[in-house]
Amino acid sequence: MQTMIKPAHLGRLTGFLMLAALLFTGCYKDKFTDIEVPYRGTLALPVGTVSFSLSDLLAEDSLFTADAQGGVGIVYRQDNFFSLSASDLLHDLTEGLQENFIKDITVGFLSMNDMAETLSLPFSQYVDKFNDPALRAFLQQKDGSMQPIPAFQENIQDEIELPPLADFTYAELESGLLRLTIQNSLFVDLQDFSAELVDNASGQTVGVFEYAYIAKGTAETQELDLQGKTISNDLKVRVSDLNSPGSGGTPVLIDLDAPLAYGLELKNVVVRSGQVAIQPGLLAADALAFDFPLQNDERLAGLYMNGAKVNYTLDSDIGVPVKLKAVFPHIFKNGQPVVQEINVQPNGQSSGSLDFSNTTWKLDQQATQPFNRFEVAVELSVPGTAANQVVFSSDDKVTFRFSLNDVQVAEATGYFGFREEQLEENEIDLGFDLSKFGSESSPLYFSDPKMKIIVDNSFGIPLRADFNVKATGSNGGSALLNPLPVNIKQPSLAEMGQVATTGFVLNKFNSNIVDLLSIYPTSLLFNGTATINPDNDPQALNFITAESALTASLEFDLPFRFQVQDLVYRDTGEALNLDLEAGLTLEDIQKADLKIHYENGLPLATTARILALDANGGETVVVENATIEPAMLGANGKVSPDGIAAGELLLSLSREQVGQLDRAVKNIYEIRFQTGGNGQAPINLYTDYNIDLKVGLSLTFDK
Repeated sequence: MQTMIKPAHLGRLTGFLMLAALLFTGCYKDKFTDIEVPYRGTLALPVGTVSFSLSDLLAEDSLFTADAQGGVGIVYRQDNFFSLSASDLLHDLTEGLQENFIKDITVGFLSMNDMAETLSLPFSQYVDKFNDPALRAFLQQKDGSMQPIPAFQENIQDEIELPPLADFTYAELESGLLRLTIQNSLFVDLQDFSAELVDNASGQTVGVFEYAYIAKGTAETQELDLQGKTISNDLKVRVSDLNSPGSGGTPVLIDLDAPLAYGLELKNVVVRSGQVAIQPGLLAADALAFDFPLQNDERLAGLYMNGAKVNYTLDSDIGVPVKLKAVFPHIFKNGQPVVQEINVQPNGQSSGSLDFSNTTWKLDQQATQPFNRFEVAVELSVPGTAANQVVFSSDDKVTFRFSLNDVQVAEATGYFGFREEQLEENEIDLGFDLSKFGSESSPLYFSDPKMKIIVDNSFGIPLRADFNVKATGSNGGSALLNPLPVNIKQPSLAEMGQVATTGFVLNKFNSNIVDLLSIYPTSLLFNGTATINPDNDPQALNFITAESALTASLEFDLPFRFQVQDLVYRDTGEALNLDLEAGLTLEDIQKADLKIHYENGLPLATTARILALDANGGETVVVENATIEPAMLGANGKVSPDGIAAGELLLSLSREQVGQLDRAVKNIYEIRFQTGGNGQAPINLYTDYNIDLKVGLSLTFDK
């Protein structure tokens, strides 16, 4: 049966699927109290009338609807009966993003500028230390004249203090070269020349330089590898022997002012530690990689953050002021990589906060790990123009501590992991007043009930919904729907911001809906889970925005075609209250008849009981199983005017039964209904079905 959909207004709803509601809900019962009945041995009392038509159910704001043929049904709609919001998923992501990070930026070995110093000494200074007095006197006396010079070997034991090198006081060297160049400007050649380089600070020999032959007017250079050596800038050259082959009998110009020069060079020096001059400029550079430690194997490729704040602390144990320049090459603000600069004082600390709001984070730019990773290119430099010597170690560092806080993610892409999210539990009060139905009522089985679920999803994530519905019945019973899991459609990346709709219908073949509705439900409890990425494919590209949401609406389509064995309806009415006069009492009643005139357009087997309710809550059966003939169905399965059952019931009552009704504080009407075939044959109900009852009491007295 097709029915018209009307929105549910729960506060206005009474009755639910129960035929008994058709009998008394909305009916009228007239109680005749102020009435004078002439007494001529018989007293006739009109007790009341009951009249009802199914068209009364179709008033505005009712769940009840009618199709084109007048078939009655119920369409019930509930929007947003379960949902999943962006905040539910983004909460997990932002928890993993709001992480503390720490990195040490170590200075490492320090490269020093090349240094050079030269010292020249006149030949006369060496002649003064010659051991051969004759040769010494000859050279001193013949200074300025042309003379042949004999060969000589003099042990002079001379120590020559070199000028200090300016850029360090002492240094432990990782590597470097020391060059000692001997410039022979004398008038004779030198041979077997030996120079020992001595560190005055430690008294240790740095190295020995050997020169086999240094022709006059030339220079010879020897190198010393300084790897692993510690030197100071207080150095001297120790010359033990001065040897020459002489001029070979050829007269030469003796010039005692002619110099012997020592050239000292430090080249390619790399310092491990020491007291050194740290030059302005770049001190260290590094590319740092940071990973977000997400908990559910998420692989984020990109983020857009509406809000984010980086709280940082820099601790420096470097003895000069430094500046940290941090370039975030794959974090963009206004289309440009984010760049931050922070200054730190010598051996000091700097802390603060950096604004990363409205930034785009690309977390898939590193080939070895194209997810969850961002990089920071850091440069540590010494500002200013002047260099000062400070105590230095290659282990000196700046410790960079920072945390990402107050994260507000507006958009995320990547793979969001394989996991389950709990759907928000929701209980719907159907608003049905079923208190009139007795606990002994048998289940009410609908022939073709349907529940339509419509899911609107703007998450770009494959989802599988596994939900359940638990119904609570008016008499305390419960039943589960037990539907199969459903795959939810999602928009593609190109459809970001759009909604994909999934609709599916639960019926008696794919769920437990018949049993769910059979218990006279008054409320429905919805819960369940949503499985994210049910195929567990890390290559899947998911997305989410701050506006993403999943909402589900529910629609019951319940044509009134059902079967029931024993539907029990109970209602109360005013007591009889005979208020006999003229000296009459119940003992004077000779005969009492209860007359029920009926016109029944309902194709249901109907029986009635009348009970008397006393002041203590006790119930006494007065009338038992008064059977009302059901209407007859035509060939088309409907009740035609000719099929309406009409007739009268005449029930004899005893004085005691009349007394029970008269003494009652209320009368209870209990009506039982049953569909055909002993409750096994389903029926349809239509809007023109009605029932009309007129009830009267006749009393005959013996006086």
